[in-house]
Amino acid sequence: MQKVAKFIIANELPVFTDAIIKSKMSSIGKKFNSVYSDQYWKVPTTIIKDAQQILSNVNVVHTEYDRHQLPTYKRWFLVGGYLTPNHIKKALWIMLTASGAGSVDDPLDKYDITMTVETLSPKNVHIGHDYLKEIGVF
Repeated sequence: MQKVAKFIIANELPVFTDAIIKSKMSSIGKKFNSVYSDQYWKVPTTIIKDAQQILSNVNVVHTEYDRHQLPTYKRWFLVGGYLTPNHIKKALWIMLTASGAGSVDDPLDKYDITMTVETLSPKNVHIGHDYLKEIGVF
């Protein structure tokens, strides 16, 4: 971040190498390796908050359920932006998937969670493209 007379310019992107940001984000998902049961998606909410502690501009840009009569998963898509040490703008893309582990009648009554983390060129991000423009990655 650029400092100007004790003030920090907040609109600049943070600096990370691809390996470091992926490692930090992946370490969050490793903490959650069980089957969960709650009505309010507490585990995905905690993961999102933890991700925002590492990269403050990470935001949920899309959610979806599968399209069966009874959904068997819910997904959250998150994106954020950062600079590499060489000043290349990059996008962080995260997909959280809560897969149903409940009964046949209510598959999402219990769920396990997986987290996919990718670093991409911003032009390769399709979901969340507008948000990346908003935070200055384009």
